Amino acid sequence: HDAIVNLPGATPVRAKLMGRATEALDSLRSSAGGNVAIQHELAAAYERLAGVQGGPQEFNLGELANSLKNYQNALALLEQVRKSSPGDLNAARSMAGIEWMISTIFERQGDVKGAASMAQKALDLREILARAEPRKEQAKRDLAMAYYLRGNTAVTAGDLVTARAVRQKALALWESIAADEPGDPKAGYQIALAAKTLAAVEQVFHDYGSAARHLERAHAIDRERVRVDPRDASARLDVSFDLSELAGLALQTGDPAQAAKYYVEARKIREDLLAHDAGNERLQNRVAYIRSREGRVHLQLGHLKAARAAFVRALDIRQKIASDRTNISAQLDLAESQGDLGVWSCTAGDRQGGKALLRRALARMDEIDRRSPLNFETRQDVEETRRQLSACE
Repeated sequence: HDAIVNLPGATPVRAKLMGRATEALDSLRSSAGGNVAIQHELAAAYERLAGVQGGPQEFNLGELANSLKNYQNALALLEQVRKSSPGDLNAARSMAGIEWMISTIFERQGDVKGAASMAQKALDLREILARAEPRKEQAKRDLAMAYYLRGNTAVTAGDLVTARAVRQKALALWESIAADEPGDPKAGYQIALAAKTLAAVEQVFHDYGSAARHLERAHAIDRERVRVDPRDASARLDVSFDLSELAGLALQTGDPAQAAKYYVEARKIREDLLAHDAGNERLQNRVAYIRSREGRVHLQLGHLKAARAAFVRALDIRQKIASDRTNISAQLDLAESQGDLGVWSCTAGDRQGGKALLRRALARMDEIDRRSPLNFETRQDVEETRRQLSACE
């Protein structure tokens, strides 16, 4: 599994491999009893299978319900370990990581309270681990991840001051870790990730110079990862994230033409990855996102034909992903694409068609809000769609 995890097109094979591994370990579950080693091994297998099925940080098959079930299986096993061995820090460390993944799936399913609760549990565990092993490098990494988690939950809640502060701490701590372990590729990856997330908040506070420095640094790190291993699909995808963020910054600073160039470059990377791994739901989602953003820039520049082509491609992908009604994130993405095409129609002179699409998008958002309250960021998107409808009318 580990040998092929980043190879293009490997997602179905990974699922099959991990399915077989889990079946083998499943047969031991009933007879494992209090065997901590077997419980750890089985939990790790469930966690890996869940990652292949719908893990938010890796290429996956988009099976959120199955992914959640297997993350919960892993968590239950580790909770048994902690009951029998309260001092097992490895179990606590694994639990914190799984709780974070479950939090992310809850968020994608629209369970905002469940996501926040699980994220807080993960944060609490990581802080306990950091206090228990203050001199260990792994403890520093756990604390850095705790800051990262806290930053995410703060953004979701709309507390951007806290998000900025903890993301600065996360970046500083990862830099310290990298200094202690020069050449560690994982530390470099985390520095790039921390820099990107901090840059996003810096833009909210209009500190565009700082945001640009952080994004350029992340881009340089990720490009080096690709240079070292051109077959590393995760590194290539990360480069596309850098380009997308740089495009957003270019828009903030009034350069839509440069933003369009960044988006095109990012989109080409993602579409090439998807061509080699067509069943990968995460890549499908990322291609749809970049197409949507590319379309918006083309519309801003007056390139109506290119904008419509990008919007239609995004809509086609999102309609397929949204066939899973439990995936609230996919439902909101579909509404976004309907809204994009509505704005395009209004701009192109078809006000009746545009208003119909925008109303359909708002109806979908309102229906989702009734099922599960929207978070801070999504509510901003809803208000923007309402403004667009008002403008079209």
